[in-house]
Amino acid sequence: MKRRRKVGKIGRGRGRLKKRKPPNTLLHITVMRVFFVFFFLLIVANVLSSNRETSARENRVLAQGPEFSLVSVASGTYMSQFEKFLSDQFVGRDFFRGLSVDFKRIGGSRMENDVFLGRNNQLMQDIVSPNQDELQVNIEAIRSFAKRYPNINHSMMLVPDAATVLSDRLPSFAVVSDQTRQMNHVGRELEDYLAWIDVMIPLRNYADEGVFFQTDHHWTSLGAFIAFQEAAGTLGIAGDFNSAFMAFPVTNTFNGTLASRSGFAQNVREDIYVYVPRGDDELIVNFVDEQRRSTSLFDSSKLETYDQYGVFLGGNTSVISIRTTAPDNRRLLIVKDSFANSFVQFLTPYFREIILVDPRYYQGHIDEIMSTYRITDSLILYSGNTFFQDNNLSGVLGGEE
Repeated sequence: MKRRRKVGKIGRGRGRLKKRKPPNTLLHITVMRVFFVFFFLLIVANVLSSNRETSARENRVLAQGPEFSLVSVASGTYMSQFEKFLSDQFVGRDFFRGLSVDFKRIGGSRMENDVFLGRNNQLMQDIVSPNQDELQVNIEAIRSFAKRYPNINHSMMLVPDAATVLSDRLPSFAVVSDQTRQMNHVGRELEDYLAWIDVMIPLRNYADEGVFFQTDHHWTSLGAFIAFQEAAGTLGIAGDFNSAFMAFPVTNTFNGTLASRSGFAQNVREDIYVYVPRGDDELIVNFVDEQRRSTSLFDSSKLETYDQYGVFLGGNTSVISIRTTAPDNRRLLIVKDSFANSFVQFLTPYFREIILVDPRYYQGHIDEIMSTYRITDSLILYSGNTFFQDNNLSGVLGGEE
């Protein structure tokens, strides 16, 4: 008779499936409720909030609600404009945008909205490639202007952008267009019509001295001063320039448009310096279209805004006339972008009158300016990126020969 094995307690429970603990439904429900409440409050906040026309932080006009029409809906333009409107007017946009940039930076991103985050937290705008047809139209317009006024001393300065001058600070593996080649092409095309002022080498020689802002695309007053010394001979100016001006800081809280545009370097604060002639330099600044006057090149009220670079001439406008007490009776026309706003501070001791025309805002023709003011000299002064994207210059300068 076979013995039966006793089944003991050894191994009891082994091999049995353990019962799963029920999910923490209370926690899940709480998280969902919080999410829906937050989402609902966000919708309510966006509905109740008033639309902003401009962003002081980004220094640009914000998209507004598009006008509804069947045609715009059918073409798809309505939804495209509506998406831009929602993006620009979204409550908490600056906070969420900053959060997004921080996550991208942690992930290794070194570019946002065409702005590079370079070495030493140097921000640099990407270099644009010009439309060759539009560029040729602008070159022809400049030629036409120079030919119409052969007795005027014509000169031109294109300021290389920071990504060209400070190319050694670009992020690893970053590739930008060859702006030096682009500028040399323009110089060759115009060499028979005006004096070309090349400031590339002087700016590179002082690149480590702070010739560009860290958080803005403009050059600093030092950069403009170095370019002025290079341009002085061409403009018929002589003297000991280092002793002719005094530099003063007007703010140490500047955070520029590249920081606003990219979300990088939000906590960086920079100095803005202005240069003042050591001698008597009384002047009257006439903002022609605004019909107002000032006795200073500098607008201190701009230091209370995000656009602190606007301290130079109060920002951009169509036509400005600056009358001085300079002994020389010459009158200089400057066709320009915003880089000239901080350059003109070095010219007032040497010209009796300076007329600044910004083609982006001026609705007239340059011949009207020439007939109104007794111009003896002209200077076209642009940053490289602005010039190679310009579609206003030819309308202002062009004309029949």
